[in-house]
Amino acid sequence: MYLSKQVNNTGWKELILKILPFLGVNGFCRQITRGQPRILMFHKVYPEGEHHAYSDYIELELFERLIAYLSRYFQLVTLRDLCHFKERHGYYPDHTVVITFDDGFKSFADYVFPILARYHVPATLFICPALISSGQLIWPEQVFHAYENNCLEMEPGANVEQWVASLKSLSQRDRNEELAKRIHVDHLNVFEVNDSNKELLCWNELRDLCVSDLLEIGSHSLNHPILAHEGDHQAKTEIEGSKRLIENELGQDVTSFCYPNGLQGDFLERDWQLVKSSGYSAAVSSMPGVVCKTSNPFSLPRLGGDFSSFAQARKYVDGVETIQRRIMGEGI
Repeated sequence: MYLSKQVNNTGWKELILKILPFLGVNGFCRQITRGQPRILMFHKVYPEGEHHAYSDYIELELFERLIAYLSRYFQLVTLRDLCHFKERHGYYPDHTVVITFDDGFKSFADYVFPILARYHVPATLFICPALISSGQLIWPEQVFHAYENNCLEMEPGANVEQWVASLKSLSQRDRNEELAKRIHVDHLNVFEVNDSNKELLCWNELRDLCVSDLLEIGSHSLNHPILAHEGDHQAKTEIEGSKRLIENELGQDVTSFCYPNGLQGDFLERDWQLVKSSGYSAAVSSMPGVVCKTSNPFSLPRLGGDFSSFAQARKYVDGVETIQRRIMGEGI
């Protein structure tokens, strides 16, 4: 009975979201929030029915429909160009959206970039250059890959997602030690990853993508540690070193940074000050919200792009969710 009520409630919410645009609500909210850029955060894009059990993702068809919609009603720019505009004029341009992708999975080249090119939409891609150079997976992907191939030693009855969440409280050094004890690498090497939503783009693939003027490459740190759990020296190395390595490999300036995980408590004032002093122009978090004139350019909020429907996506990008939360005193 409870499940039935949940399904019914979800159906009613979706119906309401579909009706709102016809009542002019979406257009009204879009106009009210026109001077507040939306930075959309994506990680993975999957064709319908192929998504991974442990991933935040958006389906390919929905992503293209969203890009087509954004192209019609918004100005789409890179994070670098958005921040340069603010530096020059003192305010953000109206009706602006920034598309960002974290981690740099191969699916960006396979699925995402062809859509961006088709609609001539720019985007900012955040990568971890040390992982690219070493050919490693990002550590949560290592865990899930080992788990799926029965090469992960866990306590009986333990939940792999909860265990990954607990590992986020550790420093990179301590986490690597824990993973070394738990993952049976010798057996895991037998299995090929063969998943474009796990494997990272290589440098040659990135160079090919960078031929286009649609793509900005930003830093996601060297190795994807949660910076708040790292000492001062390591945090500086991750922030400064990643910028330097990307610039050396790709021959272009890196001015945008993305905090790994990026939620409240995952990075410190020390970290955004390091980002600023290292020569970046802006940094994004994973904290929800739209960008305001007074937003700290080194701790910009984003809207998660793992939408389950087009109506839900419109609620966020048109500003309906923003206005609703402000009326309720929640803020976004």
